[in-house]
Amino acid sequence: MNTVKIIKLLIISVLLLSLNGCSLHLRGYGNDDAGRIHYKSVQIIGSVGSPLYQILYTKINAIGIKIVDKPYDDTLILILGATKFSQKTVSVDSRSQDVEYSLSSKTVYYFKTKNSKPQKKFSGFTRSLLNKTDEIVASSHEGVMLQEEMIQQTADDIYIQFLRQK
Repeated sequence: MNTVKIIKLLIISVLLLSLNGCSLHLRGYGNDDAGRIHYKSVQIIGSVGSPLYQILYTKINAIGIKIVDKPYDDTLILILGATKFSQKTVSVDSRSQDVEYSLSSKTVYYFKTKNSKPQKKFSGFTRSLLNKTDEIVASSHEGVMLQEEMIQQTADDIYIQFLRQK
């Protein structure tokens, strides 16, 4: 190896060590609570048949958290409200036909323990959707796919909030 490469490598190493020494860390590194889940069990209250419930049940179960029917003293309770969708016209053409829609989802959910008041949380997303009058079946299928995507994003949002609960 030539000396220029060795010097560059040495300078980079010294800079990284000095940044680490002054408490600068990459996000998620150096945190004492990183990777530590604060609850051993969770009760999920909601519509068992809903896709949101099923996705969250699978995610929480996959990390080894026990899902219970009745809460213990140290159980986190997750209460899921129904996801509500709304559709609004965003733009129209010169013939007053709808050209673009806005599809929104809103979900209210709560975290609580057996001895605490519920913490109200909200998750919402908005997507744009073009009105394809020539392709009516494709357009309706696209709307269904966007709703499924928003439910998945809502589940991801709730799951992240679940992991942050202390």
